Amino acid sequence: MVAAFHAQALKMDTPEAMEKTANAMHIAIARDRAPSSRSKDPGEFTTQDQAALRSYFNTTIAKLDAKTGVDKAELERQLHELGPEPEKESTGLFGVQTSRNG
Repeated sequence: MVAAFHAQALKMDTPEAMEKTANAMHIAIARDRAPSSRSKDPGEFTTQDQAALRSYFNTTIAKLDAKTGVDKAELERQLHELGPEPEKESTGLFGVQTSRNG
């Protein structure tokens, strides 16, 4: 089973990472409504099975945007942590001008 996980390019550096990966995979398989992925050994997954499982994990468990693959909630939290965008100063024909973006 470790070889099947390793073929998916998942974190397998330490025993803790291997266990976490195995648990996540088992949770994803158990929650998947498609019976085909539940009845197969991960080493027997077809390319379509792997893609479906990745999609399910990314959108349902990891909460990533299906189109961009970005965790929007985390991105919003980080942007909020940075605070407002600073004012932009530029020197033009009428002297120094300040503008705020956003």
